[in-house]
Amino acid sequence: MKVQTFEDLIRRTCALHSQLAQCLAHCSSNNDEQHGQWLLRYLAEYEVLLEDTVEEFEKRADPKALQTWVHDNVNHRPIEPHGLYDAPYADMEFDQICKSVFDLHNQVINLYQYLLLRSDIPEVRDLIEPLLEMEQHETMRLGQQANRRRDFHWSAQWDKVLFKYETNPTCRVESALSNVNKAGAKISSRIDLDGAV
Repeated sequence: MKVQTFEDLIRRTCALHSQLAQCLAHCSSNNDEQHGQWLLRYLAEYEVLLEDTVEEFEKRADPKALQTWVHDNVNHRPIEPHGLYDAPYADMEFDQICKSVFDLHNQVINLYQYLLLRSDIPEVRDLIEPLLEMEQHETMRLGQQANRRRDFHWSAQWDKVLFKYETNPTCRVESALSNVNKAGAKISSRIDLDGAV
């Protein structure tokens, strides 16, 4: 899709959110980590909401601003998520997924910032500013939610380990025996090396 007007640009942004949502949803069932599956489903749902929000912006926008030509203002390469069935998200870990998705969002934000700086037309500025603020705010919110989930995941993992250790006497005994066995192995290796204790 060639971007000629601001309407094209907004539709391109909607298409980006839509394609990203489809891709994330498609990859969610193929990710090996339960934590990664949750993140991919969450991000897919969030991208659908962003697509709907951008569509609402288009419906409410000044038609004059929408039909304004972007012409040479867009020197950026097109922002494209990977192909829908390449499925790299299925092979990524939690932090890699976050980085990839946030990189795409930051490209959109950078493009809107660039266009806002270059625009002298008040109607166009009135169109771009709220879109930019929305993308920035939602990306920040998405990052906060992902960080909370990451913290919760690691906290829950640690709690499981502590719970197993604290509530299972066998676990405590096995742990103590393991430590004794390790210490005994060190002593016997010294005996073998030195010939005497």
